Amino acid sequence: MWQHRRSYTGPLPDPKGPSPGEAKPLPVSRDHEGAEIEPHIQNQQSRADGVSALDGGISTQPNLFGAVTNTRRCVFDGRRGLLISNPPQEYCDREGCGNRWVHGTEPPECRAVPGKYKLRDYQAEAVDKAIWHLKNYPHPFIIQAATGAGKSLMIADICHKLNEPVLILQPSKEILEQNYAKLVSYDPMIDAGIYSASKGRKEIRKFTYATIGSIRTKPEQFKHFRYVILDECHLLNPKNTEGMLTKFMADIGVNNVCGLTATPYRIVQKYFKEDGQLFYTAHLRMINRIHPFFWKNIVYKIETADLIRRKYLAPIVYRRDHEVNLEELEVNSTGADFTVESLEKFWSDSKLQKLAGVIQKIDKHCQQNLIFMSSLKAAARAREMLGVLGIESHVVDGKTPQNEREQLIEAFKAKKFKHMLNVGVFTTGFDVPSLDCVTLARPTMSLALYYQMVGRGVRIDPERPQKVLRVYDLAGVSTKLGAVETIRVVKEDGGFKDKVISEAGDMTEQPLFKFIVKKNMFGNMERDQSIE
Repeated sequence: MWQHRRSYTGPLPDPKGPSPGEAKPLPVSRDHEGAEIEPHIQNQQSRADGVSALDGGISTQPNLFGAVTNTRRCVFDGRRGLLISNPPQEYCDREGCGNRWVHGTEPPECRAVPGKYKLRDYQAEAVDKAIWHLKNYPHPFIIQAATGAGKSLMIADICHKLNEPVLILQPSKEILEQNYAKLVSYDPMIDAGIYSASKGRKEIRKFTYATIGSIRTKPEQFKHFRYVILDECHLLNPKNTEGMLTKFMADIGVNNVCGLTATPYRIVQKYFKEDGQLFYTAHLRMINRIHPFFWKNIVYKIETADLIRRKYLAPIVYRRDHEVNLEELEVNSTGADFTVESLEKFWSDSKLQKLAGVIQKIDKHCQQNLIFMSSLKAAARAREMLGVLGIESHVVDGKTPQNEREQLIEAFKAKKFKHMLNVGVFTTGFDVPSLDCVTLARPTMSLALYYQMVGRGVRIDPERPQKVLRVYDLAGVSTKLGAVETIRVVKEDGGFKDKVISEAGDMTEQPLFKFIVKKNMFGNMERDQSIE
């Protein structure tokens, strides 16, 4: 258990605040997830007499790997204005705690995050729920946290408070890097490692961050972990028993699993007959309602609308093309989205010219624009058209060499160009707080994919706190599925089951798209074009 920093509240300076010659508290700064970064007040010096501002209590506490650190701290903290008390008291001077207790007695449990960060209230609530359920509820459960809620910070604090071996699984190298960096920022010497082929590291430590593709064939090396945290847990499909995640979780036999996701639902297929015609429909279903039931309860939720209302995320404004016609699109073999071939046909030169015209208008007022394309062919053609208009843009897809991809990302973050066209690579793990425009040129049936695309731009820009995200929808997605901030998970009326709703209505178990199914000459079913 994390111990308090102790400081003896002996005779204190004037409660009204420090005198001009005393150290003053530093202003609170925040990281890109909004977490407060603790000021390093031990480096402040008194300008009046050159005496260290740290004359006062000595705090002693174990760090995350068991060593003991002595830190001299100010006895008086002007931000809290602690008063002289009788009998003498001690207090914890960690950001976010503020506990006081009688000198010589056992202190209460510290309420602060160790080291660098202070959790927001909802983050602390989510962590508390996760810890309790991991220790007392031997079934996989879900923490639903909106994009931008700070999941990497929650994961780091869960690991610290459990203080037992934890396996943390991520779907990509980018998300792994973010999650791992947040934990080691608590303490560079913490016993944490990375197991990922793309990172060139195969370490199994107390806290092991891994990508599923690198460990899926080695379950025997991870059976000693009692706890598993699964980021982007909606990617686990219980119906696909041979899927990488599903099979690995079955092989290691761990039930104490915490899943985190902003979108706890998936597309499922349904067939039905109407007037003698067979139809295929794409339905949305909560992941804890997919048989065989792997995920159980959603134990905590924080939605996009909540974070926008509390000014933790940027407000969103939509510009929609209401003339989009998706009837020519065909569903792919998974039943969860459209085929690449039909998407390429969809983006004719006339539609790409329209896209280029919209981007030309966006260019006049946006700082940075992330454009989601449905195919590399369409993205390359769009870039050519933008070049003719004198607008610089670049394309990244799954086959872009890693070095080139990283260089383009860094150049985009540095604002060396405004417009980044991407094909299926920046839906998760791409955090650019200055991003103020998202252009949707990628039709999709997936509510989760749509949510993730818009979610790339919702983070607050520390340099421009009043940022408003503008979403330009040329694919008819927001019209069909509703504004992202209206999407939320609720309980069914009078029931215990979860369902997802938006401004478009009840999305659960309702046909989002409908296709005619016909038999080909060999008697196999194939899906015809969309009719709805």
